[in-house]
Amino acid sequence: MAILKSCYTVMYILAASSVRASTIGVVVTGILLSVWTKWGLFKFHWIIVKEVLTILSIGLGIFGMYYWILDASSITATEGLRALHDQGFLVNRLQLFIGIILQILSTGTMFMLSVFKPWGRRTGSS
Repeated sequence: MAILKSCYTVMYILAASSVRASTIGVVVTGILLSVWTKWGLFKFHWIIVKEVLTILSIGLGIFGMYYWILDASSITATEGLRALHDQGFLVNRLQLFIGIILQILSTGTMFMLSVFKPWGRRTGSS
């Protein structure tokens, strides 16, 4: 029981601290790199897609993951190992896994967009 509770406690601490701090770094460096280079914020379709994926990842990380982990941590604190049979915990765990998978896919897609830079310049952008 202590291991299950400890895992969710550590995940909660990370979600509340380093994930939020790194998110600020991602946004600041992304904007600076876009504005200070030839790529711009809205000149290319692939950059706009990356921006949308970044917003999705930030939303999942700051809001979704944080609250799903907080719920799981609360349930494991009160239920212990019985939480593994609790319907609310199982639904919450599924939501957490889906969120993690979406973040991994989003990050991988952003990486591929950065490497291959598909789609050209937007029409009307200079």
